Amino acid sequence: GKGDRSTSTSTSTSGGLFAAVSAAPKTPARPRRDTSSLIAPGTPKSSRRKPPDHHSASKNAAPPQLDLPEASSPVGAGRGPGRGGRGGAGYYGGGYGTRTLVPPTPVMERQRHRRPVGRTPRGGGGGGRGYDSRDDSPTSQNATTGRFDEDFEILGTLGRGSFGTVHRVKSRLDSQLYAVKISRRTVRGEGDRRRMLREVYALAALSDSTEAGVFHVVRYHQAWMEGERLHIQTELCAGNLLEEMVWQDPHGTPRHQSGGAGESSSQRGPVARPVMPPEQRTRLLREMLLALELIHRSGMVHLDIKPENIFIKNGRYKLGDFGLVSRAEGNWGDVEEGDSRYMSLELLEGNRDDLTKSDIFSLGATLYEISHLSPLPTHGPEWLSLRHQPRTLTSTLKHTPEPLRLIVDEMLRPDLHKRPSAAELLKRRQLLSEVERKLIAERNRATHANRELEEAVRVGNAAAAAAAAGEGQGIA
Repeated sequence: GKGDRSTSTSTSTSGGLFAAVSAAPKTPARPRRDTSSLIAPGTPKSSRRKPPDHHSASKNAAPPQLDLPEASSPVGAGRGPGRGGRGGAGYYGGGYGTRTLVPPTPVMERQRHRRPVGRTPRGGGGGGRGYDSRDDSPTSQNATTGRFDEDFEILGTLGRGSFGTVHRVKSRLDSQLYAVKISRRTVRGEGDRRRMLREVYALAALSDSTEAGVFHVVRYHQAWMEGERLHIQTELCAGNLLEEMVWQDPHGTPRHQSGGAGESSSQRGPVARPVMPPEQRTRLLREMLLALELIHRSGMVHLDIKPENIFIKNGRYKLGDFGLVSRAEGNWGDVEEGDSRYMSLELLEGNRDDLTKSDIFSLGATLYEISHLSPLPTHGPEWLSLRHQPRTLTSTLKHTPEPLRLIVDEMLRPDLHKRPSAAELLKRRQLLSEVERKLIAERNRATHANRELEEAVRVGNAAAAAAAAGEGQGIA
């Protein structure tokens, strides 16, 4: 607002201040414009409006600062379960970026640039999936023109959920495409703000890493508070794993799974592409384990791993939507539950001894769902078997090699202490990268050659010793 550029005045006539003002050099006053002609004749003086006072705010007033907690503060936000409740709202990416939040331009109460509530933002709402400018648009949430409207042009909506809406946007500064996630509800106190910012802290902390796993976490750019709503800017991904998955109906016909509500779009008919091959599933598992190994080693857990939150960009899988991220110790009282179809039994029962193993179970359930060619149930015998007797289900998987099937079975073990960690699984030969396999093969060849050389040296030494002993006996 213009109030930030105004100067502060005082009517005090105390001695010190009056002397200081009197000692200042006199500046000729600017002639004031005669506005008497602008007032209608005959208007009483009492009804004449006085011009607004633009000198009420201090010129040097500092902008409001975001009093952010440390990165070790609790990380996670309250909301309902997944595709039945959250609906895959976390459609975005993240990664590299600054660790601190830059406070936005303060939104003053007296804004002169206002637009009607519900008006389509600049750039329109076309091209998005089910975009409606009257629902959850930034303009509807905040009638004033703020940082989001000034810096971005909305191209469509990527997803909606109980937490908020994710928009596909184009930056007015660099003309690049991004995803911006805007929280649905406003901040209600300091504790609520800290919970909402957990996702930001997690993404910013992971972006500092130089490990291989950082390439499989959505890239984070920046975040800010505007109109008491959290905005998170991340990279824009081409889609998520749910959109790439193919189901089979009871007649064996492949169907494409789309959307974030768990329903199949059977109206599209058979899909003209094969089910995800085992090699691709193995690569998906390896890349998600790389991301989890980095997250767990950083002392955090994701707690919401499912197809909607695994994104795809340039042929690479990336884990996103850290809205339920928490500490790995599980010592918080507000650890939130994700989608019950992918949750481990111990987490449903309130056991938080090792939350990293719950992430392993969720990833295993995702791999089972892809290999089973059918959506996971929300209840019933299959839901119970997946948590109590998973081998009865994994043993029936089709189009799945035995090594991959055994790994999925280990990840679904009912006893969390018997489930392997992400670091342990990455050492399995089936999940090694091509470079690692070549290095291991070279190391094995070198080890074999060294053993052969050692054996030859031993045999030669034995023969030389025997010959020397024979010569000694002949001389005797």
